[in-house]
Amino acid sequence: MMREIKDESCRSIVFGGLATDFPTELLPLALETIRSLKDSYFRLDALKILLPQLEKLPISFPEWMNILDDLACQNRSSLVEILPLVKLTLIRLSGREDTFLEILYSVRDVVQQWP
Repeated sequence: MMREIKDESCRSIVFGGLATDFPTELLPLALETIRSLKDSYFRLDALKILLPQLEKLPISFPEWMNILDDLACQNRSSLVEILPLVKLTLIRLSGREDTFLEILYSVRDVVQQWP
């Protein structure tokens, strides 16, 4: 249904209204739909809504790199807001419990260098 909506703004809004109720089996399709959005603003908006559910998917490391690349295209405060939503996935992908803490230290270092 969402693919039939041609306007990306409308598709993002519809997605936002449905995302929290997606059954796990539809999450791969939802992620594919988000990735198909050409406008990074709408893609990011929809992706942020789906983030809490992505840990349910067996997402490969390269695919997570693409997702993180999309997330990094926003301003610093928005990026910091979404970090807790991807904490478990980052720890799982790295295999290390201290990964999230290291990321927070890195963000702090960047903030100190470029306020």
